[in-house]
Amino acid sequence: MEQPEAEMADVVVILADPLPVSLEEAIGRLKSSGLAITDVDDENGTIEGTILSIQLTSLTSHVFVQYVRKVFEYTAESPTDDPANENEPK
Repeated sequence: MEQPEAEMADVVVILADPLPVSLEEAIGRLKSSGLAITDVDDENGTIEGTILSIQLTSLTSHVFVQYVRKVFEYTAESPTDDPANENEPK
């Protein structure tokens, strides 16, 4: 049986200047929106990461986000032990 797939997007989040919240709070909120952060560049006000494509709009809803640049989109297979596959027939 094939594994379930997920549409993923690698993104660069451009932060507002000046940043209306602390960088730590911004990182926490982005993580809670589903962003798996891979790099934080405080000097340039950017955060890079990966997110499910369907969750992209949740990133732009934050007041501290100026822009979200989608760098790359791809289809990823979910690992067999992923909790998201819980309801899939085995």
